[in-house]
Amino acid sequence: MLYSPSELRITPTKPVIPKPTTQAMLDEWKLTLTPDEIKTRLADEGYLLNSYTYAGDLAEIFNQNVVFHWNKNSNSINLVWSAFRRKDIDVNSLTYNKIIADLNTHYDITITDDYNALGEVPAAEENLRFESSSTNDFLFNSNGDIIGFKRGFSKYYDNTCQGI
Repeated sequence: MLYSPSELRITPTKPVIPKPTTQAMLDEWKLTLTPDEIKTRLADEGYLLNSYTYAGDLAEIFNQNVVFHWNKNSNSINLVWSAFRRKDIDVNSLTYNKIIADLNTHYDITITDDYNALGEVPAAEENLRFESSSTNDFLFNSNGDIIGFKRGFSKYYDNTCQGI
């Protein structure tokens, strides 16, 4: 008989992180595109999470923290990533058999400019878990479903200065 624990067969989730957005990029697009065309381009080219639509004023997109960007004023990175979503298997739940964001997922977040350094770089945050009351950290789709998270980080590894 061969015993294979399920923990060894489970592959850790790899959240989707949108492309970084910059003010310079938006300014360049504003020269030839309407605000609605810019919003469409942000979604189509991977600057927003899948199934997320930004309906607000483009002048406020960085203040809303719905895009992955560097905040010059606070010298921090606003990270945006997708939530782990799965089918609800709790027969007593109101969302039974529907796709939900699994808030019982823990995230270890390391931010670096050097992919090869990930193994040695200290995490910006470990065992990060969101409660259902953490709504300021959530990104919702147009149906009100949690599709991702947003959070600012001031700790990150910069390979050029070899530190945090």
